[in-house]
Amino acid sequence: MVRWNEEDTVIDNNTSIEVVQAPQNVEARKLFHFAKMNAWDDLIGCLPSYSEDTIRHACDEAAGDEKASLLHVVLSSDSVPVHVIRAILDSTGNPASMVSETNVLKQTPLHTAVHFIPERADIIECLVRVAPAIIGYRDHLNLRPIDILLQKIIMTEEVVKYVNNTGVALLDELWETASILARYANSKKSQPQFQPTLHSCLRIFDFPFALKERALKRYYQQLTVVDATGDLPLHVIARQTPPAEGGVDEDYELDFLNRVLTLCPAAAAQWNNEHHTPLYVAIKSGRKWSSGVRRLLDANPAAIGNVQLPRALFPYLLARLKPSTLYGVIVAQPELLR
Repeated sequence: MVRWNEEDTVIDNNTSIEVVQAPQNVEARKLFHFAKMNAWDDLIGCLPSYSEDTIRHACDEAAGDEKASLLHVVLSSDSVPVHVIRAILDSTGNPASMVSETNVLKQTPLHTAVHFIPERADIIECLVRVAPAIIGYRDHLNLRPIDILLQKIIMTEEVVKYVNNTGVALLDELWETASILARYANSKKSQPQFQPTLHSCLRIFDFPFALKERALKRYYQQLTVVDATGDLPLHVIARQTPPAEGGVDEDYELDFLNRVLTLCPAAAAQWNNEHHTPLYVAIKSGRKWSSGVRRLLDANPAAIGNVQLPRALFPYLLARLKPSTLYGVIVAQPELLR
């Protein structure tokens, strides 16, 4: 138990700790020091007595140049229990606004959590459930929380690779966090439908490509798994519209589609719950001939029957096909020769 006197010190086991840059009011000073000293029971106990404004800005003056909020401070501790985060969020009438507050480095509490306690998926989900939009916030270095998490995944992979598999459990925890960020980034609901990790990571076009690559390598067995909509990972990729033609991102995304097709060619013939193949999904989403449509048709010429193109376009389509694909299309649609 931390004892508090009304001067500028917190007393714990007969040791006085001088307050540095103490806030002007005693209430804010108490909250800040309880948070810094990991006195979680004391922190929760005093929350009902304080105004929302005091709770939200308790650390503004005490945190120095970073002007961190109370959430920023408690999330920098690796011992903070998830019920403390819930208690702080419940103390305000607008928890979404609280988790969206940034410090002078433009970091949200989610940035802080991913930086200091990325393995705490329970706390990460507690934050993003309140305001999924914070997943896309960028700090002063233009980094999103998922970008910071990717750096930690890469570093942990190196540890696992070169230090006798030390860190395997941590790597599992980091990927659980990545899955949560991907799922909530894909949904506007506070309780999104469960999706396989690979599907979640692939569904967001501007997620780091390095993260998608690692997800594909780690969860390649999910290439044949359907999500709640019946989509395979190939449907998910086909549904995304690449940026302007000629961009590096478009070239990379096409290469990624090719890799998925190479690993799981049978996926090109699979239907989702809407009875659509990846080829149909790609065309419907606005993909062009050069950005995946041709590759998907080569992989499964019979899918042309699912597309329902105007008959007048078929001569132009047939003229662009390579012989093997042309043969497959004619076998699937012999009426085209009539």
